[in-house]
Amino acid sequence: MIQCPKCRTTNPDGARFCKACRAPIPNISEKIRCPNGHIMDPTWKDCPICRADTGSRRGLTTPSHEKTFMQSGNVSLKVSGDPRRKTKVEGPVSEGISADAKKARRKTVVISPDQNGPKNDAIAKPRMVGFLVTYSHEPSGTYYEIREGRHMIGAGNVDISVKGDKNMSSEQAILLFRRGLFWMRDNLSTNGTFVNGEEITKDVTLNNYDKITMGDTEFTLIMIEPSKKAPQ
Repeated sequence: MIQCPKCRTTNPDGARFCKACRAPIPNISEKIRCPNGHIMDPTWKDCPICRADTGSRRGLTTPSHEKTFMQSGNVSLKVSGDPRRKTKVEGPVSEGISADAKKARRKTVVISPDQNGPKNDAIAKPRMVGFLVTYSHEPSGTYYEIREGRHMIGAGNVDISVKGDKNMSSEQAILLFRRGLFWMRDNLSTNGTFVNGEEITKDVTLNNYDKITMGDTEFTLIMIEPSKKAPQ
């Protein structure tokens, strides 16, 4: 039996062509053997069987001097054809980074409201000057802080909000503390604003423990420092 030097198919003795690939089979008398013992034609420079075995072991590996490029978003990956070489990642990587690595690179930045740095809440808020206390909706009482400056009172999303009072306008009245005096003005409300039982139609000054009625709510004004007496 004779083995085809090209496809290694076994052929009967005396065959001139391979029955599988039709490659010519040299005369046995003219054959020689390669260093690995394969029969060769005297005119061949190398053994085709050994060459085929070498290519199979290499697995058609990309030559070491060539590189494969893979694109993923804004990340380019260069992969060397040599299996012994390591993969090199080039460019900014925004994906595939572990959570620990991302956390290590993050920094907390505090943005100050001005160049003097963050302010303490107690310093940033206006000074507290009094309270509005009511027992109209809670038997235990509810109070609202009054600080220096202007406050809108009503049933809407305002500075002093009484959402449970359906007869109070969303922006019922304005309460102002300025230069030691408390001022109140009705804000064109539906049911009016009353101070000590009298409806107010213009700006009025308030005194300590005055009763202020809006809708179904009655407030008592409590001043922290009633240093000045309101003019009559």
